[in-house]
Amino acid sequence: MVWVALRTGSLTGYFDVQNGWGNGFDGGLAFARFIGGLLIEPPFVSGLGLLLGVGALLWLAVRCVRQRQPLPLLAYGGAVLVLALAAKGYFGSKPRLLIPAFPLLLPIAVALARLRPVRTALALGSVGLASAVYGAFWLHGSGPP
Repeated sequence: MVWVALRTGSLTGYFDVQNGWGNGFDGGLAFARFIGGLLIEPPFVSGLGLLLGVGALLWLAVRCVRQRQPLPLLAYGGAVLVLALAAKGYFGSKPRLLIPAFPLLLPIAVALARLRPVRTALALGSVGLASAVYGAFWLHGSGPP
């Protein structure tokens, strides 16, 4: 951000560049319209899947609070989640924006640690396979939902 500020000669240079690309922060209005558009046009699977994904993220955030994670982790994870879900722009970048939201994965890690190693391996293998299939579909399709 400092490099862009120096390069553009503006303290808000990074955000100015983002706005030039159609990205910014609108409180989630554009994302809600995007989901709504997916829900009113067939096939509805993309919209429903996206709603389930957002619901899972919010559920994980609540689980983090209930686990009494340290306040810095809660603040960091919450800030990343809000910034990712409340930003406007290219919606295929939402998963990329959530990559640093690792505190949201801690409830899953705790649950996996309680399982037997074989079940943990099956769960992680299944998620890995589903991720690979989704990635292949996305690369060869019209783009992410």
